[in-house]
Amino acid sequence: MTSTEKNIPESVVWTGNIPFDKGRHHRAKIGYVLLATEQTIEDDVMALCPPGVGMHFSRLASSDIITNETLAAQADNLAPAAASLLPDGSLDVVCYGCTSGSLVIGEERVHAELNRGAPNAKATSLISGVIRALRAVDAKRIVIGSPYIRAPLKIPD
Repeated sequence: MTSTEKNIPESVVWTGNIPFDKGRHHRAKIGYVLLATEQTIEDDVMALCPPGVGMHFSRLASSDIITNETLAAQADNLAPAAASLLPDGSLDVVCYGCTSGSLVIGEERVHAELNRGAPNAKATSLISGVIRALRAVDAKRIVIGSPYIRAPLKIPD
């Protein structure tokens, strides 16, 4: 008997005659590595989270004082934080949720450290997404308004 014959959603997996759903996070598992001081990302991504996608969060110990030095110091903590998200290796995507930190540390190092902690996940960051979006719309002139200190705001090519 098929799912449609019993009016059961296609997301059901059959084991013999017993229907099971595909699990709570059957579409994707996304992990975020956040600074301890971060106050908005968790609420924002949970509000935007589609059905079947799991959001997982890890926090880095961080100073209340944000400088290039304190942001750069986060680099060595990214891999352990990523590894703590879902230690079974089932994470699909891992994202560093600190735009300024990504700019100071550098995208290549951020991605390498995230993948060291979560080797099966695609590593990304908020600034990676912004850069891809700006390229997708062929943006030529960009103005940035930011509550952040000036020092970390070095926009990559």
